[in-house]
Amino acid sequence: MPAELARRCQTATALRRRRFVPVLSVRRCWFLKARRNKHREREDDYDDARRSTLQHHDSDETSHSRTRLRELTYRYQPKHAPDGQPIRLGAVIRDPKTSAAALTTLLHDEAVEVFGILCLTTKHRVICWHEVGRGSLDSVIVMPREVFRPAIMSNAAAIIAGHCHPSGDANPSPEDLMVTHRLVQAGVLLGIELLDHIIIGDGSYFSFREMGRL
Repeated sequence: MPAELARRCQTATALRRRRFVPVLSVRRCWFLKARRNKHREREDDYDDARRSTLQHHDSDETSHSRTRLRELTYRYQPKHAPDGQPIRLGAVIRDPKTSAAALTTLLHDEAVEVFGILCLTTKHRVICWHEVGRGSLDSVIVMPREVFRPAIMSNAAAIIAGHCHPSGDANPSPEDLMVTHRLVQAGVLLGIELLDHIIIGDGSYFSFREMGRL
C-alpha cells in the first residue's frame, strides 16, 4: 500500500508537472510575445515619426528651393528740404553753372560728405536725384555699380555726379580724381555719359567739365 501510494503520488506530481510547465511556458511565450509586440510598436512609432520629420523637412526644402517671384519697382517721390518744402530744380541742365546751382540746393546743408547723381534724359531734362552714399566729415565710399544702378533703372541717358565738402574747400582730392576717372570708364561701357562731376563747397563749386578734366 505505501508503495502504491508513493507511485500514485509520483504519478500525480508528474502530471502536475506536465500540466504546470506548459502553462508557464505558454504564459511566458505570451509575455515575451507581448513585449516583442510592444517593442515593435515603439519601433513603428519611431519610424513613423522619423518618416514624418523627413517628409516635413523635404517639404520645407522644396518650399525654400522655390523662391517667390518678386517684381523690382522704382517709385519717384518729392525731395524735401529741411524746412519740409519740396525742392524745385530747373527742368533742363544747360551748363555747369546750372548743375552747380541744382546740386547746391541739394547738398549745401549737409554736415558730412554726401555723394549723389542727377539722372538726365537725352535732352538733359532732370529725371530724378539719387543719393548714392553718405560718409564722414572728409570721405564717402563710392562704387561705380552703385552710381549707375539708379541711372539704368530710370532709363537715364546721362548723369551728373556731385558731392559736398563740409570743410568748405571745393578743390578735388586725389580720391575725387580717381573716382571721376572710374565713373567715366564705367559710363563708356554702359552707354551712360558722365556729363560732369561737381564738388560743392562753402559758397563755391568745382566742375570737372568746366576745368577741362572731363
